[in-house]
Amino acid sequence: LRVRRRGGGRTLLEAGDLLVLGTLMLALANVRNELFLMTSMALALSDIQGEVAGPRARRPLALAACCTAALVAAVGCLAATVSAKTALEQSAEAAIAALEDAEADGGEAVICDIDVGSELELAGYRPLLDTRAELYCPELNGGTDAWGAARAMLASDTEAIEGTGADFAVVPSGAYPALEDGLAELGFSRVHDDGTFEVYARKAAP
Repeated sequence: LRVRRRGGGRTLLEAGDLLVLGTLMLALANVRNELFLMTSMALALSDIQGEVAGPRARRPLALAACCTAALVAAVGCLAATVSAKTALEQSAEAAIAALEDAEADGGEAVICDIDVGSELELAGYRPLLDTRAELYCPELNGGTDAWGAARAMLASDTEAIEGTGADFAVVPSGAYPALEDGLAELGFSRVHDDGTFEVYARKAAP
């Protein structure tokens, strides 16, 4: 994986460089990948340090300090460019606050999808219809066809919705019109909608 100049000479590109570039792309796509970026940078810089500050180096400690300083500077630059919370995270927090206002208890089952499922779980709720890969494998769900049930709910199957036992739902605004119709038919009311997420509760509209 090393790319050298014609006729040999100094190395221009190594595997560590590709690792850093790849994880940088992931970190720019999703904040949660920052840790992978920092790890890959540390590995790449330690590899550089090992080659440059070898036994023949006159000042290995100085070179090691430079590599460490470069990593710290990169971390600082990335932290300065990433906002504390994305607009999606802020909207998810507002949706969870609306659930609390609707008197949803801890451990309450909430119909949702992948966009807010993790936030609901961290807030102490039980997310339903979080359509990630495990839903395609009934063996991971005790033999239950979770994805089939999810499709039925999205298609406005009121029996499937009732079968969840959920009194609340949090979904992206306008993403599931058929599900919204089924919720309305069962007496759910929309209690929050900020254009990103909407919250439904089985209670009378205010």
